[in-house]
Amino acid sequence: MKILKLHRIRILNAVFFLTLVVCNSCIEEYNYHYDSYDNILAVQGELAADYENTEVKLSRSVNISGKEASDETNALVYVTDKKGSIISFIEIEPGLYKPEDINFSGEINNEYFLTIETSDGSEYVSDIVTCYDVPEIDSLYYIYHEIYSFEEERYVKGIDICIDTHWDGSDDYYLRWDYIETIQFWQKWESVQAENAPYGPCWQTKYCTNVLIEETKRYDKNELNQYPVIRLDEYDYQPQYRYHVLIRQQTINKSVYDFWEMVRENNEDMGNIFDKIPYSPLGNITCSSDPEKKVLGYFNAGSITTKNIYIKAPVFGINFANINDHCRTINSPIGRQIEEKYVYIITSNESGIFYTKKRECVDCAYYKNSTREKPDFWEYK
Repeated sequence: MKILKLHRIRILNAVFFLTLVVCNSCIEEYNYHYDSYDNILAVQGELAADYENTEVKLSRSVNISGKEASDETNALVYVTDKKGSIISFIEIEPGLYKPEDINFSGEINNEYFLTIETSDGSEYVSDIVTCYDVPEIDSLYYIYHEIYSFEEERYVKGIDICIDTHWDGSDDYYLRWDYIETIQFWQKWESVQAENAPYGPCWQTKYCTNVLIEETKRYDKNELNQYPVIRLDEYDYQPQYRYHVLIRQQTINKSVYDFWEMVRENNEDMGNIFDKIPYSPLGNITCSSDPEKKVLGYFNAGSITTKNIYIKAPVFGINFANINDHCRTINSPIGRQIEEKYVYIITSNESGIFYTKKRECVDCAYYKNSTREKPDFWEYK
């Protein structure tokens, strides 16, 4: 979540660039009729060399004016390989399907295709994809960066979290990166009005929403050095307390690369790609029972390698923002009745009663995607 000031900086810089483009471009009005993209099956299928990263997510898309996608439940999902073997998937939570065999592992250079039969009787089939091996992430680290803010007339400081990787000269890969960020933080205050909210740590999880893909044959050398996967600046709060990021590097098939390239070019700013899609990216899945029926998404097979890093401010002299910066106390004189709803009293003394109406300021678990339960992987002390 960005601080509003950062948005203003980036918008101002973007406007400067777009002004140059518009002055030399022709603009043609585009009348988009998005109602036809309501309630389409959206597929996000991954077959990896391990059970943990093998899954198929099914949902129903909503049009651009809608709110949230809905999970597609009670579907029959299975994968067939080139030897004719069938891998059955079971629904472990609404819309999420995993291999029935918990010991499943994808076979390198084997070929697979996905079949989905939905509860309305429709059948969907993917193209054949190959499970390719993946180059290792050689190193994961962070470097200093800064960008000039015309609004503030100064350089905004930050860090790039980068990877180095290399591959054999005889191999070409399509690579994709995503990541999971976890921060440990504390609430601003404690209040007896907030039940089950003692002062203590919480952990918040954030998932990558950017499209990060590369075609290795574009590079003269068989390596990527200082490749920036995440960019954080002083208006971000992640490194303020204790910050962990797990970066995944994955091989993808050409058809899946093309899908993500279209998403990146046309839809990256929309948020979750399966929630609100202004047009249908060409994936590698079709409806075999009704070729006219649209379907969104992809099925990929490929290996995944990971690396993680812990960071805590200050870094290069940067303190970063505080997740509780918006928390403010309200003062009510002693004897005056507080009539507001959802009041959380912090303290009282001869100067009056001090309280807040922001639950998250007295209960860190109230922040989105936050919990008081320590993650199993957490090792930061």
